[in-house]
Amino acid sequence: MESRRAPPIFWQNDAVGKPLRMAILFLATVALISAMWGGLYRIGWYVNPLAGELPGIHGPLVVCGFLGALFALDRSLVLKKAWGDVIPLIILAGTFLLFFKPVSQVCPAIIFVGSVGFTFMCFEVNLRQPNLYNRMILIGSLLWLSGIGMWFLRWPVYNVYLWWVGFVLFTMVGQRLELARRVRLVEPPFPLLSVAITIVFLGMIVLAIGHLRGSDALMDIEGEAIKDPRTNRGMRIAGAGIA
Repeated sequence: MESRRAPPIFWQNDAVGKPLRMAILFLATVALISAMWGGLYRIGWYVNPLAGELPGIHGPLVVCGFLGALFALDRSLVLKKAWGDVIPLIILAGTFLLFFKPVSQVCPAIIFVGSVGFTFMCFEVNLRQPNLYNRMILIGSLLWLSGIGMWFLRWPVYNVYLWWVGFVLFTMVGQRLELARRVRLVEPPFPLLSVAITIVFLGMIVLAIGHLRGSDALMDIEGEAIKDPRTNRGMRIAGAGIA
């Protein structure tokens, strides 16, 4: 007798799964547009900020609500697990809660839960297919998880953002390496890539040490951080690697 497959869980069914993923894409796009609108206000354009907190949550909207949700959706499609699509929904829930509670610790806590799920998905994918590009994406997920943890612990925003930049950098480099392998492009210069990655990590470590030793950065009335030499050094080193 032929063994029958177990019926798919309801959100694995295309009738539910496709609309769910389309909803995730739509919400991620809303987060991006909101972030862009807040960004215009931050650079001095006289536009209605729509919500008073919108310029202040510009960074989390881009990194968490847009990129984080899309990267999590991508790993969910690769992993093909029933719970995978729940992870970007958790990330989006925490992100959109920022519109109503921008300074609450609930928002980073919810996003942290989503980032843990994202990291676990990246780990699972890397276990199945242990290669360079999956390891790069896994490293990116760990950097994002670290940055979200720092955000929750109320570390200075310039510390948090550098780890988020590392998340975007490593994840996108991993995706580009995967794409290059699939289309069989010329093999990338791995020694140069290794040097750049090392420089980025060194800058992040210097930045974190500068914070743990005690930051002298102050905030002026416009909300801009006065540069601290210790953290500045880390930014310069990491910036060199990113460049």
